[in-house]
Amino acid sequence: MSTDAIIKGAEWVLSPESGEGAPQAIYGVECMTCAQSSGLVDDDPRPVEVWTINHTRAEPTHRQFLVTTQKHWRVDPNPG
Repeated sequence: MSTDAIIKGAEWVLSPESGEGAPQAIYGVECMTCAQSSGLVDDDPRPVEVWTINHTRAEPTHRQFLVTTQKHWRVDPNPG
């Protein structure tokens, strides 16, 4: 269990998932004009940023995007 608690309750601790294979974050973006999306990428937002610029380059009027960042959390018993 990670020591970086997000929140502690009387009996439970919410913290970032740090298990094997768990990404720090998952990034994605969707064009608000045409709903095309970048797809999801683990840990590095750069490919999503590049996709966004390239999409606007190809479609100059498409300039608004919905950015999504996902993180994994876990709840464990409070060790006290």
